[in-house]
Amino acid sequence: MVTGEKRVYSVKEAARLLNISTNLAYRLCRQKEIPGVVFLGPRRMVVSVAAINKLLSESDNGHQTQNWGQDNKERHDNGNTERERLSPAMR
Repeated sequence: MVTGEKRVYSVKEAARLLNISTNLAYRLCRQKEIPGVVFLGPRRMVVSVAAINKLLSESDNGHQTQNWGQDNKERHDNGNTERERLSPAMR
């Protein structure tokens, strides 16, 4: 079935709609924290329009939403850098 309606967003488009950075959106997609992510191979992913719309409508209706990025802020507040958090094998 082919329709004129868009059925998926790029991660960049989803990030804009969720008011988060593109880097954070990619990380959350890889961690499966954003609903409706479809992996199209090892480097390509898209996000379902329906899942994003549902997520946004839930936040509009007063439901608690994800606190994305809060963990990252706390990590930076305690002085650890990304490199310091990596295991020695990954450095």
